[in-house]
Amino acid sequence: MRIDFIKPFRKVLPEITPAEGIPSMSERLMWVGLALVIYFLMYNTIVIGVKPISEMTGELNFLSAVTASRMGSLLTTGIGPIVLGSIFLQLFMGAGIFEVDMSNPEDRRNFFTFQKVLAIILAFVEAFFFTVGKGFFALQTFGIPGSEIPVLLLVTVQIAAGSIILMYLDEIIQKRGIGSGISLFIAAGVSFMVVSLGLGLLSSSLATLLGGAGGGSEAIPSALIILAPFVSTAIVFLVVVYAEGLKVDIPLVFGQMRGMDTVHSIPLLYVSNIPVILTAALLMNVQVVANVFPSADPNIGNAGLPPYDDFVQNIIWTAENNPTGLLVYNVGGNEVTNSTVGGKKQFADGLLYLLTSRDIVPGYDTNIGSHIDTLLTGSSQVFKIPLIIHLIVYLLAYILLSVMFGIFWVETASMSAKDVAKQLFQYGLHIPGMRRDPRIIERTLDKYIPTITIIGSAFVGMLAAFANITGALGTGTGILLTVMILHRLYQQLDQMGAFRFVPILGTIFGGK
Repeated sequence: MRIDFIKPFRKVLPEITPAEGIPSMSERLMWVGLALVIYFLMYNTIVIGVKPISEMTGELNFLSAVTASRMGSLLTTGIGPIVLGSIFLQLFMGAGIFEVDMSNPEDRRNFFTFQKVLAIILAFVEAFFFTVGKGFFALQTFGIPGSEIPVLLLVTVQIAAGSIILMYLDEIIQKRGIGSGISLFIAAGVSFMVVSLGLGLLSSSLATLLGGAGGGSEAIPSALIILAPFVSTAIVFLVVVYAEGLKVDIPLVFGQMRGMDTVHSIPLLYVSNIPVILTAALLMNVQVVANVFPSADPNIGNAGLPPYDDFVQNIIWTAENNPTGLLVYNVGGNEVTNSTVGGKKQFADGLLYLLTSRDIVPGYDTNIGSHIDTLLTGSSQVFKIPLIIHLIVYLLAYILLSVMFGIFWVETASMSAKDVAKQLFQYGLHIPGMRRDPRIIERTLDKYIPTITIIGSAFVGMLAAFANITGALGTGTGILLTVMILHRLYQQLDQMGAFRFVPILGTIFGGK
């Protein structure tokens, strides 16, 4: 089915027009700077109708890092709706539901309009889920009777508007700035988080070193343990920078110009950070949807928390009395002690719980040694599943989802061996010593691209998940994305000659 039905929306939705001619480097940097200023203003603006929120920890840090968001602010959903809308549209196209010829200007305009419409719809849907879920922030009713629904709608509209503004800022950067706005917002949000959390860790470490109990003999090890997240962050940074340089070079020659040869490089990170972004966005929405499920009654035997200590008996009891608990088990607070639960709703157990990093990521104020001990000996709150099993399931799920999305992206983004071979042949390139035929190029590329796609996707998935569970600053996924984004931005700036035209950039980035 064609997507011509989306045409009427093109007259309604605003569109950012490309710059006339080729914009100068100073103009590009101006638009990027303006977009970042607006982003940080929204990042630090608390939504009207939301109670003041404390510093984010645990899964909220994870959600914030991968979606360029901050809970309770105008950017509560961040880029989540934009990314999810793109995923849905790619799935529709991959399944053959919609037919789009990207070489046709009309189809291309319809495609991007459809993408906008999906993102706007999902912005309101996600904003509503975040607001009614009540697992992320509290609403402020101002003491006015009957104001709950109006405040809920007001908060939903503000949060949705924040994501919609981000969508247009991304379009501005793509058409008038440098690179991708979505990637830039992720890097900006994670950088802000790393700096703020890093300063907090340094002050805590210094306070422990100067005034810790037991004097210097105990204070020094304690101060170093506090800085452990820095180690995880540094490891991720170094590994990603090293991996960026790993590649396979395939020699090629120009058919019309004898003696002219070149190479086509297939990097280890062939699909870049796309698998991790898509995996993180999917798991984020699992968390959002899970928080909408009702909380179980904390009273034992009252169709809420199962009354047994045995895993099998708990499963049987839950299947009979609270079937949704097998998928998601929400409880009414942060801790379960015997038969009582207090505080706000908590995503506590169930199949979807195993697919999140909850309870396996240490807080930045957590003693790393005691946290490792908890992982080895602790269990989930309801079904008593060992936390080490949770860790393994999460790690494997992250890797498998990353591989799945990596393969999917290569097939749908014209990066497969067949697509690349066609592009190279159109440029007049062929394998030296071989007949000029795109099928020969395809067979050669097919020896490398599928394997590198799987290995590279698994690598970034494993690195992101490992760094997440070791408590890297800004979360492992966030650091992984930021390093890759900044490395690609550096390459783009270098190719565009930005370091020559704007000397201060050369000083900052170390360019020539």
